[in-house]
This record gives sequence, C-alpha cells and structure tokens, in this order.
Amino acid sequence: MGTDAATDWRRYSASEIDGGRRNRGQQTHAYDLHKGIAESAMDISLLTANANQLRLLITYNGRSKTYIACITLVIVSLVLQVLVACGVIIIKSQPKSRLNVHIDRLKIATSIGVSIITVINILVASLVVTDGSGGTGVA
Repeated sequence: MGTDAATDWRRYSASEIDGGRRNRGQQTHAYDLHKGIAESAMDISLLTANANQLRLLITYNGRSKTYIACITLVIVSLVLQVLVACGVIIIKSQPKSRLNVHIDRLKIATSIGVSIITVINILVASLVVTDGSGGTGVA
C-alpha cells in the first residue's frame, strides 16, 4: 500500500516536524551566548591592555615627543571603553519587545564609540616611541 506525499506528513507528530527549528533556535542561542562571552573577554583584554599601556607610558616614555598625545589618547580610550560598556549594559537590559527611540540612539552612539576606540588605539600604537634605553626615558 503506497501512501501519497500529501498525507505523508500526518505520520509525524508536531514536535518531530518543528524539532529541527527548535534545535536551530537552541544552537543560535548557544552561539550568541559564546559570542557574548568572547566579546566580553576581548573588551576586558582591551581595557587591561590600555591600562598597562598607560602605566608603561608614564613609567618609561616621559621624554618622548609624543608623550602627552599618547597619554591623552590612552586616557580617552579608557574613558570611552567604560562609557561604551555602560551603554551596552543599558541596551541589553531593555526588553526587546519595546521600541524606544532613546535605545536606538544609544545603539548608534555605542557603535560610533567602538569605532572611535579602535581608531584611537591604532593611533596610540603608531605614536608610541621607544627610546631603547630600557630605563627612565633619558637618552
């Protein structure tokens, strides 16, 4: 006895039919969770690297021509990182079901902040001058 394709779907329960979709949703949730953890670790790493860079600049590069610019850029980067982190916390705490103009603006501001942080850190990396003395910066 052959069954036609039109009635074949009746042999499966509803959970078997949409089980694939449910698994994909669980996989997406797990991916988002791992992605969030990785992003947080990278954010903490950048914050730590900038704090260490600030310490090294203050300790070893006092006589460098780019000293003031580098110190200023690293401090601005650190402040922006804290502000962006606060913005992300506020955005994540809002329910997704509510549309809010202020949250949309905060998302845009956060994205711009991340871009500015990236540019600042590239500038700092290119401006840091090592004098090779290995000490107090006195040549």
